[in-house]
Amino acid sequence: MPTQGERQNYQWRPNDNSSTTRLRYDLEAEHWLTSIKSTSSRRGSGGSGSFAFLFTFFALAFNLLNILVLGITMLFKWMFGLNKKTSRVVTHEGVRERMLTPEEVDEINRTQTPTSIYEN
Repeated sequence: MPTQGERQNYQWRPNDNSSTTRLRYDLEAEHWLTSIKSTSSRRGSGGSGSFAFLFTFFALAFNLLNILVLGITMLFKWMFGLNKKTSRVVTHEGVRERMLTPEEVDEINRTQTPTSIYEN
């Protein structure tokens, strides 16, 4: 029965079990093992990976804290109506604030530019 090397006709790699063939394969295996070890030693001991994990963990914690603070701020603004546009109306009783209608807000947005706000 022919071997796999004979079936695939590998003329460039000897397939016999002679001492010279085994010596060549041993030398090649030693070469590959040495190159793999030198590559893994150049990459370090893996200490930088733990710093990357810590940095990622602290960045995640910081971002979650920011989301929590912004969410609470938006909740308070919504609860107390701090994000609504109001207008001061002067009457003979004094100054009072009233909510602007959407039409009034649109009119203000159309007529005022960012610089015209500071001109008064």
